[in-house]
Amino acid sequence: MGVKWLKEQIENHDRMISTSFPGGRCLKIVYRLKSGRSAEEVIYIPDGQEYLIGNEVVDRVARLGVTIIVPSHYSRVTAAAQGYGRMKNIRVMDSMKQFFAILHAGDEY
Repeated sequence: MGVKWLKEQIENHDRMISTSFPGGRCLKIVYRLKSGRSAEEVIYIPDGQEYLIGNEVVDRVARLGVTIIVPSHYSRVTAAAQGYGRMKNIRVMDSMKQFFAILHAGDEY
């Protein structure tokens, strides 16, 4: 997986997910519409201080056509979720830093 693959995911309007916390903690799916504009949908509000991305999150977003899960600085990803995501054809990033590393590293990543 490299920058070419990642750009194809974005250009093909495939849905990507990211976590954000504006006005309260929530997990949002953010994706592009064919018009070029973006849309977002809140899918989960966590109980704790830190958002934990586990198998439950992967299950919730798999039906939405998500291809990549990019955690925010407030999130933590479980190792189990990364393996489970691969089974569901969803790439679960370790962190937002990994996402940007792929963009800058090129296709050899």
